[in-house]
Amino acid sequence: MLTAEAQVETERPGRYLVQLCRHVSQMGQHLRQRPRTHVGGDAPPEVQHVEWSDTYGIVRLSWGQWTMQTTPDTLTLRAEATDEENLRRIQDLVAARLEIFGRRGQLKVNWQRFEAPTAQRGEGEHGRGATTSTPRWVKVFPVILVKIGVHRPRLGRALRAALARGRPRCRPAGVASRRGRDAVGVQAAGRGRVRVV
Repeated sequence: MLTAEAQVETERPGRYLVQLCRHVSQMGQHLRQRPRTHVGGDAPPEVQHVEWSDTYGIVRLSWGQWTMQTTPDTLTLRAEATDEENLRRIQDLVAARLEIFGRRGQLKVNWQRFEAPTAQRGEGEHGRGATTSTPRWVKVFPVILVKIGVHRPRLGRALRAALARGRPRCRPAGVASRRGRDAVGVQAAGRGRVRVV
């Protein structure tokens, strides 16, 4: 996928993002008449999807797609296409419309090309070999149990005793157990603390 990016400095990036997305969403609605040619004499693209908010927008065309993102004083444009010609078309379309919409603010769009890194044969998307990793919770859970055992000796003893019996039990305080003195109860101790009784 070929990619190009542009940073357009303006005082109102959200306004231009919304205006450009609205324009593109209406492009396909006026096809009752013969479609007008766009920049460079090309026929207008088929609009497949347009979605936007005040800070982010995405437009998918038959030629490729572009995304827009705003910061307080910058509109960032990112165009993607499968070949050079379609990338050029998207760049020209976006730049021409944005410069027309922002002619009072004298907006200029300067595209910078990004070359996608080439992955070696057998490597994943990020240039690394394909690996399966253990979910993070599996690594973190034992650490949490150890910390509970170290920092809360009574709770640690209760957990060890419950695990040794094969069935962990936690009952609210005041609930009777069939085993009597072997019962483990939990009582609220205030401020989110738990007291084992």
